[in-house]
Amino acid sequence: MLTQRQYFKAAVLEDWTAQGLTPDQCLRAAQQMRKRAGFMDAVGPVVGSAIGSGAGAAVRSGESLLGSLVGASPALLALGLAAPPAIGAGVGYAAAQMPSSVDETPEDVQSNEMIDEYRRLAERARYNKIMKLYRLAKSRKPRGRPLM
Repeated sequence: MLTQRQYFKAAVLEDWTAQGLTPDQCLRAAQQMRKRAGFMDAVGPVVGSAIGSGAGAAVRSGESLLGSLVGASPALLALGLAAPPAIGAGVGYAAAQMPSSVDETPEDVQSNEMIDEYRRLAERARYNKIMKLYRLAKSRKPRGRPLM
């Protein structure tokens, strides 16, 4: 389970990875965000009181992220950028290997087929009854004299 801080870090790194930034570009972006941290200090309490405690916590975790990213080495930053796609690929592979959630026994399949067959036979019997009445009515000869 990720904390809010870890979740925010992962989201920022995933966003930068999706944008195709190199590790050097990510480092510069982190430095620019760090410069704006003073603004976040001023806005954080206002946003937190207006929206709720979740927004204030997100702003505080963003400030922590900026502090940790500025001092990070390029190799560590590259590892952070490569980790989310690798984790996503691993989770996708594991999900593909899981067995299907359909638990249908042969008895269930057989009973469903029997129900379908009985429905088909009932429909056929209704059709045969209608056709028999139609043929009977058509075969009767009119009685009496013609009206003309």
